[in-house]
Amino acid sequence: MDEQPQPPGNRHGVSFIALVLPQFVSNPTRFFIPGGFAEDYEFTARALGIRHYAWWGDKFHTAPKIPEVAYPEGFQGNEIPIDGKKVAQLVEQRLLVDRD
Repeated sequence: MDEQPQPPGNRHGVSFIALVLPQFVSNPTRFFIPGGFAEDYEFTARALGIRHYAWWGDKFHTAPKIPEVAYPEGFQGNEIPIDGKKVAQLVEQRLLVDRD
């Protein structure tokens, strides 16, 4: 039986989030094809008091304004666009500025 390729974020499941201490620097981040979203990591993180970021290209979503669950064409593909500079800016902001 051929094994289906899995996106990197799903290889470990959501169990690792249970080991993350809920601090301002604890922010699981996932990259989705624009229009796609899965709530597994977001739901688990939020239930544990940890902010989760879902990225679509150069924009991110976080609770309470999260997208609807959707699995469009390319959802588990290798062509997911992401703006690395924007992601780095948010990481820097969260590490150096935000203290919520």
